[in-house]
Amino acid sequence: MGKSSRKFNPARRLILIFLAFISAGTLALMLPGMTTGPISIVDALFTATSAVCVTGLTVLETGEFFTFPGQIVILVLIQLGGLGYMSMASLIVILTGRINIGGKLMLRQQIFKYDRVSLRSFVYRVAAMTFGFQLAGAAFLAWRMRDMFDSFTTSAYFGLFHSVSAFNNAGFDIFGAGADGSSLSLTPLRNDVYSVLFISLLIIGGGIGYVVVSDLWDKFKYAIKGKKRYLNIHTKIVLSATAILLTAGTAFFFFAESGNAGTLQGMAGGQRLLMAFFQSVTPRTAGFNMTDTSALINVSIIFTIIIMFIGASPGGTGGGIKTTTFAAVCAYVKSAFKKNRDVNIFKKRLTEETITKAMIIFVLSIGVIAVSALMVLAAEPFTVGEVLFEVTSAFSTVGLSKGITDSLSSFSKVVLTVTMLTGRLGPITAVGALLSASRHRKYRYPEEEIAVG
Repeated sequence: MGKSSRKFNPARRLILIFLAFISAGTLALMLPGMTTGPISIVDALFTATSAVCVTGLTVLETGEFFTFPGQIVILVLIQLGGLGYMSMASLIVILTGRINIGGKLMLRQQIFKYDRVSLRSFVYRVAAMTFGFQLAGAAFLAWRMRDMFDSFTTSAYFGLFHSVSAFNNAGFDIFGAGADGSSLSLTPLRNDVYSVLFISLLIIGGGIGYVVVSDLWDKFKYAIKGKKRYLNIHTKIVLSATAILLTAGTAFFFFAESGNAGTLQGMAGGQRLLMAFFQSVTPRTAGFNMTDTSALINVSIIFTIIIMFIGASPGGTGGGIKTTTFAAVCAYVKSAFKKNRDVNIFKKRLTEETITKAMIIFVLSIGVIAVSALMVLAAEPFTVGEVLFEVTSAFSTVGLSKGITDSLSSFSKVVLTVTMLTGRLGPITAVGALLSASRHRKYRYPEEEIAVG
């Protein structure tokens, strides 16, 4: 097994794939005709990384600085990056066929353990879900935006771009900048309740993960046949955590920002509730905004950082430490307080390996954010809050910003570039490397206690 694992290392190959996409995207964006003006290699690298890592942080206004071909390059990079490590790993298996039984079992255990179909069938489901959601979103948004543009072709293109960006939790938009020079993001659509809700559905659908959608689809098919089929624990945790975070987030932003003239104050009750809901959806790694993120009050900034850090769910298009990781950490802390031997969720006992992975991801993620923030703070004149918000947004592949991204130095842009890639792949590959490198000792050291807390 050891030799087989070294021969087929999914984490290593996926890193190379992402680096290849980023490199190709960087070179493509620097070609003549891709931009309306000269672009530096750092800005091209930052944009390509943000697109592949489906982050949405931008140093150049996508709708104004990049031409139609340049926007298409960004859209393709978003699609490739949004497919994620699950589908890419599947494609490696299917396209190359170069994987032995040991490698296939390892890949299935790490990624596809909750899905009951073959790897090939899983890829087909991923493709059907991805393009089904995106085409439906493109058609709906094109229809809703038909009165905003002179031609249906333009509205169709805007619908397609923002549908792909929303489903992939990328946060890129092409509406351009407002009169004050700041990005409009999706503010032109905030008065259309149907567009807001449909975009939210795309974001949530992409963020909960392919395994969850596949599990729900199987349950639906069984229900039609009059048969019972129970959802797996992964799906239950994802759906429960998502519902709790969205409900709590909506309530929080509604009450916290209702008196803020820069965000929700002055809106009608229904509009405020809708914007509060969207504000709870978008930090879950989507990165769009319909209100001014830079105008959020301090308590809302802290809350946004927390939900950005938690992020979306495994196997989806979002980032963050993932809802299941956060749920496992919370369950472990709860069990420790109650002095329970087992860590249980939904009447199921989590394995020690699951808890170990969750704790490693949690600690490493905090470490990456802290180191990145320190490096940016050392090079920039911005406040701790602004930098922490920016770095967390980059690591969790969110794309929300306090408006400092385009003012960063080349050094800080490179730091955030590495942070985005680390956030998209780092925790997973780090855990995989640690577990694959571990060896069982034939002896144990003497046990000893130390004072903590």
